[in-house]
Amino acid sequence: MLPITCCLFFSLSLQAQNRLTGRVIDDSDGAGIPFATVYFDGTTVGTTSEEDGSFSLPLSDIDLPAIMVATHLSYRPEQLVVEGADAAPAFRLTPAANEIAAVEVGDRNNRAKNLAEFREQYLGTDDWARRARIENEERLRFDRTYATDTLRNADILVERYGLPEDLRKVAWAIDGKSLTFEQATDLQASSAGPLRVDLPDLGYRLTADLIRFVTRYRAQSTEILGTYYFQPYEGEGKARRKHARNRQQAYYNSSQHFLRALYDGTLDEQGYAVYEKVDGAVRPLALQDYVKPAGPAEKAIRGLEGREIVILYFFDGRGQPLPPGKRKNRAYDTSYLYLTGEAARFRSDGTTGDVPLRFGGSLGQLTVTRMLPSDYLPEK
Repeated sequence: MLPITCCLFFSLSLQAQNRLTGRVIDDSDGAGIPFATVYFDGTTVGTTSEEDGSFSLPLSDIDLPAIMVATHLSYRPEQLVVEGADAAPAFRLTPAANEIAAVEVGDRNNRAKNLAEFREQYLGTDDWARRARIENEERLRFDRTYATDTLRNADILVERYGLPEDLRKVAWAIDGKSLTFEQATDLQASSAGPLRVDLPDLGYRLTADLIRFVTRYRAQSTEILGTYYFQPYEGEGKARRKHARNRQQAYYNSSQHFLRALYDGTLDEQGYAVYEKVDGAVRPLALQDYVKPAGPAEKAIRGLEGREIVILYFFDGRGQPLPPGKRKNRAYDTSYLYLTGEAARFRSDGTTGDVPLRFGGSLGQLTVTRMLPSDYLPEK
């Protein structure tokens, strides 16, 4: 079967109502593609194309430049940067693989195990995670990297503890005292099309296009990169109040909260104190001095590569920030900031792209069930 190249053409115009209009078409025959999802990454601003492939999106709540994403179950997602309302961008999409996620070769139980591990890293393990649901898990595919290792005194250890189930290509030495084996060093996940995720505690339904997911066991780290479209369903009365309360809980002391405060120069007011660890000693760090403008609505952290930065967040009984004058004998959470490259850019809304910036501790525990749209603002 010959591959079909599909293009998404957008005719942009700044109309009286400040909207972005366009059409989704299949390049093979020019026909409009219905039911494609077009959205601004990380926001609640998105729509579904009509029968003829046309769509229209409001620009009033979007700070340009912004990343726009087009996605469809039959095509690979594509993204571009919309610089201004007078631009004329075009997406070129390739078709997604038709196969559904296959059961791993060798053991049908592997898929159940991989799914359980993926859910734990992607959604989390708390009550919010247990109530969340990935509605189309069948689209997920998994892969692992294996490394060969040797276990000495294996006869004694195996007799005492048994042989782990996740080993493969196990081979005993002739003397029966050592064995070689292959063991997974990571878990990688990809998706044949967008994932649909229901987050009932936050009141969002997510369209999530997974770009990269990898858990590295030795580093004890998980890297998740994707684009997200948030569709809210707050409800009324008690349900609305619950969602508003939970969203505030998810926001305060999140990476989004911290980076917004850093961008605005309000770390103190937003409950944060920053230190650097040098030769085992901790001393205050004026992090704001390392933040420089990097473009429209963007700044960059520079000059901290390889240094160990400690972040304290002081909060009240509701988890909301405490300014310096109210922190005496109050609780705080500890986080860490790691810059693995020369500069890390971030936006005024507290979001980043694929940059060399990592958080550890409380700020590093973000999962999908605690993500918020980039246009979220906590209620007063």
